Amino acid sequence: MNNTAGFISHGAPDIILGNDGALASWKSYLGSGTHFRGIVVISAHWMEKEITLSANPHPATIHDFGGFPEELYRMKYPASGSQSMATDLNDRIFKAGWRSKIDLHRGLDHGVWIPLMAMLPDCSLPVVPISLSREMGAESMFQFGRDLHDIMGDDLFFLASGGVTHNLSEARFSEGKGAPWAEEFDRWTVETVLSENWTDLINYRKVAPYGNRNHPTEEHFLPLLSFAGWASRSREKSPGISLSVPHRAMSYYCISMTGFLLTEKSSAQAP
Repeated sequence: MNNTAGFISHGAPDIILGNDGALASWKSYLGSGTHFRGIVVISAHWMEKEITLSANPHPATIHDFGGFPEELYRMKYPASGSQSMATDLNDRIFKAGWRSKIDLHRGLDHGVWIPLMAMLPDCSLPVVPISLSREMGAESMFQFGRDLHDIMGDDLFFLASGGVTHNLSEARFSEGKGAPWAEEFDRWTVETVLSENWTDLINYRKVAPYGNRNHPTEEHFLPLLSFAGWASRSREKSPGISLSVPHRAMSYYCISMTGFLLTEKSSAQAP
């Protein structure tokens, strides 16, 4: 089986210090990784006015958080970037009708490097981050994901990194039962994605239970919408591709750790 794209709820940065079930599930996202020439990541933690791609050949590890154990701030993810890959993607994105540009200095924020430390600890593939855009809402992000599917081709892995829920003001940093309003929204999101009800997913603020409470701001849900757009286009072109939930859980009372994965049959396994 070949994995083609995935969405992760990356949770709190200290997940990388423990044995969380989500962390274990991330290790399956790339499979062997041998058939990919790079990884393209949209993270909730990079937003610009317009779509921006990092072409930094040696991206720094950005520790864009505070108040966590000192061990986290010593961690590095020394993956390479790819100026040629980023420039080529930027040209294709621009030709597809999107406003986009290149950044030669951007590093890897924690929405990128923390999951990749689990997925690809040897840093053997170049990483190209793509920013969110302040000018794009839910519908635009979904359409961008659809277009990105055709732009990227089959030899790059697409990872969207955000959160099915993200209300830090109500998080409780202790073990305990999950918030009912967060669990209900998480359940709705899983059912909506697996049923491929893309219209409702795009309009989650209007139709989902507690949509605004789970996302006071949208930046953690927008990567999921880009993945959903990718998935919708992928399923149109190849109906045999499967959409699954590798992990589902709640941490810190209301922070979902739910993820999604697209997987296709290899030619050797196809009937």
